[in-house]
Amino acid sequence: NKRLFEETGEKDYLNKSLKFYERGYYVGNDYYNGINLAFLFNVMSLIQEQKFEAIADFGNAIRIRKEILNICQKFIESKNWNDSDSDQKGWIYLTIAEGYFGLNLPDKEKTVLNEGDVYFTDFHRSSYSEQRSKLQSLLQKFGSKYPDV
Repeated sequence: NKRLFEETGEKDYLNKSLKFYERGYYVGNDYYNGINLAFLFNVMSLIQEQKFEAIADFGNAIRIRKEILNICQKFIESKNWNDSDSDQKGWIYLTIAEGYFGLNLPDKEKTVLNEGDVYFTDFHRSSYSEQRSKLQSLLQKFGSKYPDV
């Protein structure tokens, strides 16, 4: 549904995608669903007709990113970290980096990208670059639409 929304712009797909990622995040308490949910709240913040709803969605994205950073940090500190494969470690580092980028903490984003670089494949890098570009566009548009926030 997330991709269908990107392709068609139909709000029904966005609403479905938001509900699915939200359910997955709250039930599974995992970084993958959470970082996608935060992104979708940023998308939603731009299509809301009411300023209050737009700001609330933007705030939800911020809140979830902060929670995701905690989830990822706890995972890194857990005994499961050593048992994780490089692919999973790469995604966790990229999730943290995206979280920092979405919270406007570029120095922390850069540090995490440097720390995790050993785990990144070309696919990791291209996926992150594409997602970061989309998020950057959303954040810039929100800032232009609501410069007083």
